[in-house]
Amino acid sequence: MKNIPEIIDSAILVVCTRISHALQRAVGLTNYFIAKVGVGISALTLFADITNYFHQFLSDKSSLSYVMLLLFILYTLVYRSLACAKAEDYLWSGKVLKPSEILIFKNRFVRLLWLVFLTCDVCLLPYRLHKYPLIDIFDKSGFSIGLFIFYYFIAVDPLPPGTSKVKEFFSLKKQAVAVQDNA
Repeated sequence: MKNIPEIIDSAILVVCTRISHALQRAVGLTNYFIAKVGVGISALTLFADITNYFHQFLSDKSSLSYVMLLLFILYTLVYRSLACAKAEDYLWSGKVLKPSEILIFKNRFVRLLWLVFLTCDVCLLPYRLHKYPLIDIFDKSGFSIGLFIFYYFIAVDPLPPGTSKVKEFFSLKKQAVAVQDNA
């Protein structure tokens, strides 16, 4: 019998799978694209904290040791983004991706850990709304939101490559215009 964290994880994964598959059918963007968006959100918050060291615009100034830590974390985010890009390239080219190249990110414990971090951020939101300006709230919550998105969408198995509904529509529209031009 599953325990409560596994049930919650499975339910969130089902929702992410539905969103990912719907997006892939509609516009051709896979779960790897959504995972890269999550990495981008996290990276944006890191850039804000790094910039805050040189020119303070957040409530608390970043320290040099914190900036060094953020640069290391930013490096790991670049690695995650490159893994997503490689997985997407492999998907569209029909090649088989080595399981070790993407499975490192498909860990249930890590997904649940980011779910806990996100839950803590949501629980702290009323306090933060009272104490901090909106940009500080995004800076404090954006990192966990981004990595939550990354870890859940990287765990989704993408659909096989196919033509999206939007591409089908535009190809039919292009053919209709070509027929009208020839007539």
